[in-house]
Amino acid sequence: MKTSIFLGVRYEALSILAKHTRVLIIITEKNSFVDKFWKKNRTNFIYIDDLSKSNIYDILNKSKADIVMSAGFKFILPLHVINNGPIYINSHPSYLPLYKGKSAIKDAINNNEKYIGVTLHHMSKEVDSGKIIYQDKMSIDELTLNDVYNKIFSSLEPEVINIGIKEILNEK
Repeated sequence: MKTSIFLGVRYEALSILAKHTRVLIIITEKNSFVDKFWKKNRTNFIYIDDLSKSNIYDILNKSKADIVMSAGFKFILPLHVINNGPIYINSHPSYLPLYKGKSAIKDAINNNEKYIGVTLHHMSKEVDSGKIIYQDKMSIDELTLNDVYNKIFSSLEPEVINIGIKEILNEK
């Protein structure tokens, strides 16, 4: 079984990654959904607040994981990290190339978009610009902001990650 490292705060994203890989390390924030609800082996938890960015980069550089996946990670990984061995992927709550960055959902809603998506992509030098592995979208017409967040993170993102990870692992 392939091994992975999870970076971020989105519990459902971690759950899908754990279905397909053995998660070696989880780097998350205290009181995140991952911290609150991930009850499996907690010895592999590292809290972002307890480390500097350079400590996190060192952990990633020394890792023997096959895949590193980000879903809600607050730091942008530098090129010297993402070019160092594992496959680095990111789950982004937007139908890329539209709405890059951390306020993608609000930007889409403020622009009265009828659809919003999730994209699983390889990390690259430019933020949210790597080669797309898989993406899908859904209608957000007549949904509240809360409903949009709920549907994206509880159903659409896990579905996109599931299909994308299978693609990466050739489990299709």
